[in-house]
This record gives sequence, C-alpha cells and structure tokens, in this order.
Amino acid sequence: MNNYYMLFSDPSMYYYNVGMWGGEPTATQFSLAPTNVVVGSENHINYLFAEVPGFSKFGYYVGTGGEGKMQWCGFRPRILLIRAIVISDHWWIADTARQPFNDNVALLHPALTNTEYTGRASGEITDIYSNGWRPRGGHPGQNQSGVQYLYCAWAETPFKTARAR
Repeated sequence: MNNYYMLFSDPSMYYYNVGMWGGEPTATQFSLAPTNVVVGSENHINYLFAEVPGFSKFGYYVGTGGEGKMQWCGFRPRILLIRAIVISDHWWIADTARQPFNDNVALLHPALTNTEYTGRASGEITDIYSNGWRPRGGHPGQNQSGVQYLYCAWAETPFKTARAR
C-alpha cells in the first residue's frame, strides 16, 4: 500500500504514485519522497491515524447494496468517516452529536459547499450501535454492492483511555 493515497478535497478514487512516501511508515514517522514534498506554493496536510482500542477503529468493508454488514468497533462511534475506494465519490461523515438516534440521515461532506446533506431517501442511512455501526441502503457513497470502502470511527465515550482525576 506504499504507493497509494487519497485526497480529502478530491472525489477521484485513490491515486497511485510509485515511491510517493519515500519508504514504509513506522509507528512514529512517515516521509514523502523528495520529489513529492512541496510543489510551488501549495500547502499540504497529512492525516495519519493509529488505532487505539476503545477509542478509534479503522478498516475496510465491501458494500452489499442493501442491509449492510455490521462493523464492530468495540465502542459506540461518535464520528464515522467513510469513503469509497475504487469509485469516485466524496468523503462522508456521520455523527451522533447532531443526530443521536438511528436513522442517522444528516451526513457531512467536508470537501463540498453543501457540507450538510440531508436529502437521502429513507432506508439509505447509517445505524450506529453501542458496539459499532452498519450502513443501510445501496447509496454509492457508503454501501454500493461490491464496492470497497474505507472507514474511520472514533468513540463517543472512550472509557478504556479515560483518566480519572
């Protein structure tokens, strides 16, 4: 996977660039190849995440086109970030702050001008459970049959990493 990357502001599917990262990342650092560091006056932000049990979960799933498979996280997700990998579509964010109950219909599109999207038909929603979540319906942005998706989930109440004072 060292040669693949996705852009937050671009709905295109993943990009492929041999040697993009200049080597395999470690637990504490990553690097860009010298030719990929900065082009002109462009700014770059790299989002790097590490899975922490009880706090965050990252993974892949394949869409079913209907009642999706439950994605176990071990916690109730507060924020879900979802993106199709092999088709062009935008990032989707579902959260429990604005809609704490299922059927979670109001989604955020962080890279679009219509950032909050509530126009999906009933049945094309995300169910959030006490220990994970499940996509419903066959929307191309989260559950089209046979399409692979990347997801990032962060806990609503991360008990395992909480520190009492």
